[in-house]
This record gives sequence, C-alpha cells and structure tokens, in this order.
Amino acid sequence: MSHLFDKYLDKLGIQRRKPSLPALKEIIKAHLIKIPFENISKLFYYKNYNMRTIPDFKLYIDGIVKNNFGGTCYSSNFYLNKLLDHLGYNVRLCGADMMNPDVHIANVITINNKEYLV
Repeated sequence: MSHLFDKYLDKLGIQRRKPSLPALKEIIKAHLIKIPFENISKLFYYKNYNMRTIPDFKLYIDGIVKNNFGGTCYSSNFYLNKLLDHLGYNVRLCGADMMNPDVHIANVITINNKEYLV
C-alpha cells in the first residue's frame, strides 16, 4: 500500500516532509492544482465498472495518475485524509451539513493545537 502513497505524492509533485503547517500548505496547494474537482470519473466508473461508490484506493490512484481524474469531495477528501494520516498528520474526516446531513465531507487537521478546515 505504501507504493500507492508514493504514486500519490509523485502526482502532487511533492516530497515527504515532517508534518507542519508549511508542509500542509504545500500539500493542499498541490492537491488543488493537480487533482481536479470533477464528476466525469464517477460517470466513467459507473459505466465501466457499474460502481455506485467511491473507487478503492488503487483505482483512485490509477485514475488520478493515468487519466488526470480527481473526483468530488467524497473521493478527493477521503483519499486526501488517508494521505495526510499516512504522513503523520492529526486529521479527522468530517461530514458537513449543507441543509441535508452529510452531503459534503471535509478534513480538519490539527497542528500545534490549532484546527484547519480543508
């Protein structure tokens, strides 16, 4: 599984660093630039794999690397959460209430007793 995180970091164009606010900013900036917010991948996975859920980690990584896919908040924030956790960040995946419960997910990262919403 570690090799998939290495491919993820390669796609982002960043090196592993000790968790810190500057490193987090670098990760988030790279993620926003290199991993598009889109729903074409959902249509592709549904048509080709009859998938109605987010892709597994390997399929997600293959999609972002080979097809320049990204995803909606569910896949992008879920796997960003896994990456940040893998890198040693104190991160929580949270459902956000936007008139209906849990229609959006976001990450809350705690660094030096401060929380950052991503």
